[in-house]
Amino acid sequence: MIYNESTKSFIKLETALKELGFDQQTIDLALEYLDITKPRNNDLMRKITTRYYPKLMQYSYREKLIKAVKSEISNSDSEELKERYIIFSSMATGPYFRYMTEALSGNAYIYSENKAMYMKPLTDFYGENAEAVWISTEISNRSNDSISVFTVNHPIYSADDAIRTFNFVSPDDIIAQLLLCVYALDATELPKKSLLGKTKIPDTAAIAIKKLCEVVEKKPKTTTAVFCLFLAAYAEASYFVKEYRAFFDKNIVKYYDDLTQGLIYMKLSTTRIFDLIEAQPQCLTDRYILHFVKSPDKNGNYPAQMVKLAKDHPQLFIETMKNAPFDTAITMEKMLKATNPKYNAEAIGLKATHQERIAKLIAEHFKHSEEIYAYIMGKAEIDAILPFADEEACEGRHKQMYYIVAYGEDDFIIRCIAALSIGASKDTSDPLQLIGNDLYYNTEFIVRAMVRSGLPIDIIIRSLGWQIESSYCKEAIIKKITAVMPEFKDKATIIDVSKMAVTSRLLYIRLLDIADSNKYKDEFFALCDDNSKVIKAELVKVISAHKDWHDDVCKLLAQKKSAKRETALMIIENQGADAYRTVLEKAYATEKSEKLKSKISALLGSEAKPAEISDKDLVTALTKGIKSKKVLWLFEQPFAPIHFTDDTVAKDIYLQALLLTYANADEGTLPPKGKTLAQKLKADELETFALEVLSRWLEKVQKRKQSGQCILRPFTAVMKQ
Repeated sequence: MIYNESTKSFIKLETALKELGFDQQTIDLALEYLDITKPRNNDLMRKITTRYYPKLMQYSYREKLIKAVKSEISNSDSEELKERYIIFSSMATGPYFRYMTEALSGNAYIYSENKAMYMKPLTDFYGENAEAVWISTEISNRSNDSISVFTVNHPIYSADDAIRTFNFVSPDDIIAQLLLCVYALDATELPKKSLLGKTKIPDTAAIAIKKLCEVVEKKPKTTTAVFCLFLAAYAEASYFVKEYRAFFDKNIVKYYDDLTQGLIYMKLSTTRIFDLIEAQPQCLTDRYILHFVKSPDKNGNYPAQMVKLAKDHPQLFIETMKNAPFDTAITMEKMLKATNPKYNAEAIGLKATHQERIAKLIAEHFKHSEEIYAYIMGKAEIDAILPFADEEACEGRHKQMYYIVAYGEDDFIIRCIAALSIGASKDTSDPLQLIGNDLYYNTEFIVRAMVRSGLPIDIIIRSLGWQIESSYCKEAIIKKITAVMPEFKDKATIIDVSKMAVTSRLLYIRLLDIADSNKYKDEFFALCDDNSKVIKAELVKVISAHKDWHDDVCKLLAQKKSAKRETALMIIENQGADAYRTVLEKAYATEKSEKLKSKISALLGSEAKPAEISDKDLVTALTKGIKSKKVLWLFEQPFAPIHFTDDTVAKDIYLQALLLTYANADEGTLPPKGKTLAQKLKADELETFALEVLSRWLEKVQKRKQSGQCILRPFTAVMKQ
């Protein structure tokens, strides 16, 4: 073995050990042992008395140790030094040495990944007991004393290892002692009678039972978890000494549920304890069975105890399956089909049970529950529930019932979708989640199911719109629905969408366009007073594709409603202003809206310019009547004075007018009038004003939704430019 020639200082380590409560003798032995200029002297470590250091368990105390080890040991290039520190840690703190070596492994709770790094020095020092030392630290470290104490990352399947580990766990650690008793007894082969008819208890079982007696004699305080460990130990011991069975039988009915949960954590190699539990009829409940229901492993194998229960108690297993949560029941039936060739799914009727349960679940969310239930179960036609479309609001919450995954697409699920579609309103969020469906992932099937069910197109459009509104993936869903529209374009007809969601109105326009845009030309123009930017953009796209609708666009530009005139100008911009020059010049002369007049001017180019207007007249026009109402709430508290560039103070009405210029501006744009007013103010004060406006708006939003967002967001964005 090669050692470094220079002596290394461990001042930080020494200080940290003192603060944790290590005595000076132990520290001196450690420092001498860690001196790698000298050969390793393991006898020094055998002089150390293993102790429990409470402060070591608390990160706030051991943080200095972690830093010291990282600085003086981890960062060293010497593997010899690291190995000596591991040996010192194990001798000084026993099964809690993982906390001493946290800086070496990265985490005191997941250091099993670094087992190889530990096992070399532990084997050098402890020999054949190294594995037991390792087990001791795994079995002695627990986050709490709940039933999770049964959790052991690496179950012990060697009775000899379990027996050796008794020497390395604290005799006062009752939980560790009991866990080792259970593992040792479970891993010991059951005794066989000799030729003379006598039975000799194996040595490992005898030692484990002796340890169990020692724990019992201490009369420790018991939590539910500890008592369950006693029951487990007594159950295992009863296979070797029958007298232990009485205590188990007396108490198991009360504690079988907790014990079963703990035993699953332990992953014992035999089913001895489960066999004793199942020998008690009162313990054989649906809850007990459900503990073992798991999906198959990567090799397709189901848990052995789950298969055994289905074989030994078929009637109880099937009853439990029918009452179990949807996905759990499906897993149980899949296991029966995989392990029992004689299993008759139709005779058992799980699918029928699930259909009835789903129908009741959906129906209970409706006012007309009886009629909805009858329809879903196929006992009534869809006409029976259509009259309820304007009365229902089904607020579904997500349920783990993936019917389609389990049973496929059938008439039952189509009726479910139809009923839930009737229940979709602006006050609900995706009611389809009641049947484990999501409009984003199942778009095409859901839309086709709605059509196949016989729902009128207005209910379909309305339902889809409200459900899409509550989704984070609106654009993707709309694109999917649009893709399948050609399949039901014959369903297109004129309906009233004025009170439907924006998305419904958008889908309606696309359906009419796909069906026959020329046929529904008048409907497109009738919708042009819609104030939604999304709808405007869609209508402009549809109408702009038809240059032969020129006269209709001209009529639209002459309408009284400014929304329609604005849409007409957007269409003209798309198609090109040349074909509309005469009508634009006429419109410019009569247009009263400054916003639209400016738009017409831009379309006509340099041939027409908006008339000059003074700042005073501009402010008056912008704040006339009730126009300023939408921003008045911002001025309930005074702002800091804002000055014009000539140092005079701007009045509130001027600032209100400035804000109002952004009311109808596209996000991120600079409205000319707003720019004109802003340029008259001092830039630094204007920026402060903008930030204060944003602050007041955000405060308002916290309390309730505020429509002023469309004004303030572009304004504050511009002020920061």
